[in-house]
Amino acid sequence: MILKYLLIPFIFLIPLYCSEAYIETASSTTQIPNLITGSFVLSDSIALIKHFDINPDKSIFTCKIPGLYLVTDGLQPGALGSKASGYLDTWFVLNGNPIPGSNSRQYINQDVQIALMTNTFLIKLKPGDTFAVKFTASGPDIGLLTIKTQTSIEPYILCYGLTMFKIY
Repeated sequence: MILKYLLIPFIFLIPLYCSEAYIETASSTTQIPNLITGSFVLSDSIALIKHFDINPDKSIFTCKIPGLYLVTDGLQPGALGSKASGYLDTWFVLNGNPIPGSNSRQYINQDVQIALMTNTFLIKLKPGDTFAVKFTASGPDIGLLTIKTQTSIEPYILCYGLTMFKIY
């Protein structure tokens, strides 16, 4: 019984010790998309990276090792004002092209002013393939929101996090 409880925390370290390629990024900066073309989600921190390159604005990742990768992200869409109403869309991008079936939509209104979106995807990558996350919204008053907590003992609630690692 004790062994079961000792193993649980180490499950989260599997990509770090069992994968030859991985990346984990996050953003603590509120982001508003370009409503016409969409915007790449920007990362302002890279927690872990192995066998990926990243462009200068930290939005596009380039694979160095071929394989099957598990990708998961979490985004926090929300209203920038109390009267905002509409939606936020997000999708994965491979080599500059949207990946069919990777998109999701979250509606925001006066009753639901902030939400959580998660997306998970398996994707085959080869060296030189680029990967990114894009998003857009129905209006300029909806974006990815970071919540700056009121206490010094609690970290910010991030607007975006992405983890990708090779599984095969």
